[in-house]
Amino acid sequence: MNIEIRFDTMVTCQISIFPNLEADDGRIIEFNPQIFINHHYFPSALPRERHIFVTEIYQHLYALGYPLLHHLISCCAMTFGQFIDSMYDWHLREKSDSPLDALLLCKFVASRFGDDHHLIGVVRYMQQASELRRRACKVEKHLARAPRRSPVYSLGALTRLLKDVPDCPHILDHIVSDPALPVPDSLTRNRFSFLLQMRVSDSSTVTNYALTDPAAAVFEWFSRPSSITQFRRSFPAATGLPLPPQQFLDRMIAKQFLERIDALQ
Repeated sequence: MNIEIRFDTMVTCQISIFPNLEADDGRIIEFNPQIFINHHYFPSALPRERHIFVTEIYQHLYALGYPLLHHLISCCAMTFGQFIDSMYDWHLREKSDSPLDALLLCKFVASRFGDDHHLIGVVRYMQQASELRRRACKVEKHLARAPRRSPVYSLGALTRLLKDVPDCPHILDHIVSDPALPVPDSLTRNRFSFLLQMRVSDSSTVTNYALTDPAAAVFEWFSRPSSITQFRRSFPAATGLPLPPQQFLDRMIAKQFLERIDALQ
């Protein structure tokens, strides 16, 4: 049986990806399927675009965890298959070139429930928690460098800031303990800022900290690399907030919420 094999830019095994070294690498890959089989595919009854959509978006749905995914699908009054169909049809109607990523999932949820619905915040929360688990396996310790006159700090590699989300920890507790009951309005009404952190030594646990608005502003400042000197000089004028005491910054560094980085921007 002679089965046709085709080539496109979708790679079925991300582990096999290496950077292009020469200008004609793409052509070599295309015309040597016996070597670069993961860059090729066999035609099927399922349209290629749909196959790619389902396999890519599934990874982001899986990251939500079963309780939240079940709750999300239940709120849509759909089966899992119907949910995927609905999302794919929406994606086609939008005619968007946006990547099939976590942001696309948030946009779809917003299109169904509105921008202010609590589900968007909870989905964002779980996406960040999942990303921390992924990064926990890859974080490397920085090599010691010569001390600098004004060290540069940034949010820790295993730290994430989430602003303007509902009471996600208690909503998730409710979804797990009482999945058949609607989420109480008392948990969805107000908005909060959370700092999420994972330890390299415990990649199964994400710790969340509720932040005041001034504390959230400090962490948002360090979402981009900044020296303490630059922070002290510019933060009050940029935010209208007073500087936090040095003890606060020292404690945030000690807890690795803020980490020193070697590269000056």
